[in-house]
Amino acid sequence: MSVNPSYIKDLGLLQSAYNHYIHYYMAQLYFKKRKNEGKHTQDEERKVIQRACQRVYHRYKFAVVHDLPKHYQDILNPIHAHSNDEYFPKKDVYIVKKLLFCSEAATTFICRLDEEIKKFNNSQKKRHQQHHHIQVKNSPLSIFSRAPAGLPLDFYDPDWFNSMLPAQKQSLIGDQQALAFLPNPLLSLTSASAPDEKLSDKKFTEKFWNQGTQKYDLCYQIVEEEDDNSSDHSDSYTGDSIDLNDTSGGDSKEEESKCFDDDDMDKGSMNRNMHEQDDMMDDGELEEFYSKSTFAGGLTSDEWNNWQ
Repeated sequence: MSVNPSYIKDLGLLQSAYNHYIHYYMAQLYFKKRKNEGKHTQDEERKVIQRACQRVYHRYKFAVVHDLPKHYQDILNPIHAHSNDEYFPKKDVYIVKKLLFCSEAATTFICRLDEEIKKFNNSQKKRHQQHHHIQVKNSPLSIFSRAPAGLPLDFYDPDWFNSMLPAQKQSLIGDQQALAFLPNPLLSLTSASAPDEKLSDKKFTEKFWNQGTQKYDLCYQIVEEEDDNSSDHSDSYTGDSIDLNDTSGGDSKEEESKCFDDDDMDKGSMNRNMHEQDDMMDDGELEEFYSKSTFAGGLTSDEWNNWQ
């Protein structure tokens, strides 16, 4: 461990580093272990495995340098799509684990690619890093169970793919129709299969589509035909129709104005008759009319004055 001697006597800095390590970092590990025993160890092993998976990047680099078909490069680009040998730090070995989503054709192609990489390194007298691999009969499943999306159809295991819901299949590959591997993947990267592998991705898929998709359930990609009965029902009525757009609203306005004029005429005649009746009454009649008015209790005006 390299230690900078200039900070040895800086007690304030040493105290802050101690408090951070003890009261924060170790406290986080303590609470993690108390909540889920062994969680910290699993996280550390996962980090080691992820760093070790970076070594398989040489497969993609080899494919690019040697100009392998694009559908091969697309599969080799995501590392977790073909990293099936995971590092086991306790024994310092690599255990070949099973990728649940990976098809047998994809696994066979990866093995063929490793063989070609080894041959190339030997011919160039390059040192190829050898790792101690352990293969077991019933290989355990990989901890990286998330399948990469958007890869050719035959990369995915048929049983695993068919067990998914239509919506999950749609999000995984969408409506694309693409294949990547030969019907016999053992012939990959050989002179016998060179003419087929040199085909464009579209022509390669068209040639092997029927043969390569027999085990896959692709019913979710079938577009249902629309029912034409709705159009027949809409045309069955032959009665008269009214075009609402052609109505100008003139008739309704004339009727409304006519009704309004009649009402105004009636009201005006009533008011005029009332004014005429008022004019016909002279002063004597008005005095006689108001003198006969009564007050509270039924008294007339003369009786009310006598009472006061």
